[in-house]
Amino acid sequence: MRHSAAIGRATAFAVAALVAFAVAPAAFASQRGGATTSALTVTITDKTLSLSPARAEAGTATLRVLNKGTKSHVLTLAGPGIKRTRAVPAGGTVSLTLQLRSGAYVLSMGTSLVPSAEHWLVVTPATAPPSSVRAITPMPTSTDSMSCD
Repeated sequence: MRHSAAIGRATAFAVAALVAFAVAPAAFASQRGGATTSALTVTITDKTLSLSPARAEAGTATLRVLNKGTKSHVLTLAGPGIKRTRAVPAGGTVSLTLQLRSGAYVLSMGTSLVPSAEHWLVVTPATAPPSSVRAITPMPTSTDSMSCD
């Protein structure tokens, strides 16, 4: 009886270890360089367009677009591999979630009644998390501790 209980515990431990190793990569995905998420705010008035911040890292970006104007406007975002257009009603807010690559993107808005406004978004490569940087141990600088026989 003791033998089968020990085998049961060992099997349960092995299954738990396999599950932990299978789930760990997904649990830590947000710490890898490719899993960057940026939150950007685009504010439109009847005469202007502003973007904050004007820089983001490559990866998933969510743009919250606020139209503080009295007229409906169309926002266009164009850049490496993407061109999206979204209507934003007067006084309304819309969200866009996009996959951005490194490069420059132009955001513009305009209607036949209002001259276009433009703003540039610079997307930089995603940075690696600090845990992936390896420490470098410096070589001794003093010749006292070195032996050259």
